[in-house]
Amino acid sequence: MTLDGKFTEREIGAALQELKEVRHDHRNLRQIVTFLSEEQDNLRMEQARLQTRLTTIVSIAVGLFTLVISVLGIWKVE
Repeated sequence: MTLDGKFTEREIGAALQELKEVRHDHRNLRQIVTFLSEEQDNLRMEQARLQTRLTTIVSIAVGLFTLVISVLGIWKVE
């Protein structure tokens, strides 16, 4: 800054360069946040699929267990 309180061209150039770098960094961070948000959505979908599979497997196992117990009960009675 000069003695009369004005900015020099060098200071203005440095400030503009810094502004460009900040805008670039902001754009990069926004892209990262978008990517992470998409990845989080994908992980939520995968978790839902796994939960559905697990629930299905447990239901089938319980059904088969009940069927085996019923068959064994019928054979034991005879």
